[in-house]
Amino acid sequence: MLQLTHLLERRFGAGSPSWIRTRLLLASLLLLALGLGIANQARAQDANADAQALATQLLDHLDAGKYAEAEELFSADMAKAVPADKLQAVWESLPAQVGAAKGRGHAAVTAQGGAALVQVPLHYEKAELVARIAVDGDGKIPFWTLFMVYVIQSVG
Repeated sequence: MLQLTHLLERRFGAGSPSWIRTRLLLASLLLLALGLGIANQARAQDANADAQALATQLLDHLDAGKYAEAEELFSADMAKAVPADKLQAVWESLPAQVGAAKGRGHAAVTAQGGAALVQVPLHYEKAELVARIAVDGDGKIPFWTLFMVYVIQSVG
């Protein structure tokens, strides 16, 4: 930018019209704002990717029966409210209620205050569930829950 200013001064003289300096200043501010916007967007995308990875890690631990490792991903309050033994009881009761697990859908991440909310569709034999997993700024899970979207009824 400084080089451009020197070029303008050489071309129009040191006392160049103020409109040139004003436009140059506005162009500089516009480029700065654009750069800051791109940087903030990149940070938000990184945070979303981190939240999605943590939610996936939680579900992977639950599916593998690694309840203590899943509990380690929780915030202190969440770990106190839902320790590994309660987590195990809830997760292992699902097949009796909704049938065998059939996989997961694509995760969706949205910003909720200072946290990210990750929603992951969970496909079961008799129902469709959604895991809603909040991830705070410290990379911990302060909240998660399961919602039943609908029940699959067999015909016949």
